[in-house]
Amino acid sequence: LLYVKVSDGIFLEVGGTSTDIAVIRDGRALVRSAVIGGHKIFLRTLDSRTVGVAGGSMPRIVNSKIVDVGPRSAHIAGLAYSCFAESLVVGADFKPALTPAITDEGYFSIEGGMTVTTTCAANLLGLVRPQDWAFGNKGSAAKAIGVLAGTLDARTDLKPAHTELSVVNSVAEEILKLASSKIIKTVNSLIKDYKIEKQQAVLIGGGGGAAAIVPFTASAMGLPFEIADNH
Repeated sequence: LLYVKVSDGIFLEVGGTSTDIAVIRDGRALVRSAVIGGHKIFLRTLDSRTVGVAGGSMPRIVNSKIVDVGPRSAHIAGLAYSCFAESLVVGADFKPALTPAITDEGYFSIEGGMTVTTTCAANLLGLVRPQDWAFGNKGSAAKAIGVLAGTLDARTDLKPAHTELSVVNSVAEEILKLASSKIIKTVNSLIKDYKIEKQQAVLIGGGGGAAAIVPFTASAMGLPFEIADNH
């Protein structure tokens, strides 16, 4: 708090698998019983609410539709982020594989040990700045999300005039929309619990995955945001 000079805001510490969310008021982090995955635990500590979505969260596919993002992450599945590859060449061995491990059924991956994450989607949509820890290769992300798009049902919400890039961008937006919905639910709960004036709320991102989650979430909520220095 001293380093970032935060006096008031909602802090989102975004890792690879989960996001911890806490309220800062008058320069202090608020304290009460912690909540993990929506369940209150009997431990008096920082009011830190943990959500199972973050920078490495993977899309889950059922019947050719994205039905969820997370809680499985690339880290837990032992897969690499496509956006951190220097370059991707789509060839015969560049194929989707929906089951990277027996416990990950339905989570999208690409043969060869790679996957699409929220970080890949955010890079593709230009939400990640070069100075952000989550900054990656937009071209590689586009190719991988293009493979994902090819496994999905035809996009009925897109007109024929839309380009292939529009379809890929639409899939990236869908990934972030599903991921951010979980964050938004928790942030709104904190706003209600602590009677925070929504027009005065600001989201502050920390952790390596901050830029993958916070900018899109803030935009969806109509709130200002900042990414902490050296997050």
